[in-house]
Amino acid sequence: HAGNVLLSGDLYHSRENREFRRVPRINTDRAATLASMDRFEAIAKRDHARVVIQHDPRDVALLPRLPAYLH
Repeated sequence: HAGNVLLSGDLYHSRENREFRRVPRINTDRAATLASMDRFEAIAKRDHARVVIQHDPRDVALLPRLPAYLH
């Protein structure tokens, strides 16, 4: 069992965006994005979850590969 895992979706595009709370220019509501980041981080902390940033190749490289991980 891998434990709890949170996928960032489009909230974060890189580890640095997460670390420095960078809001992408394309986001139209900075305050709403920052509030989403706060909620996401609270869930990650509460659930001791591993965060996977799907847009960051470094995180994607750490994910198990199908079908090998099923064996």
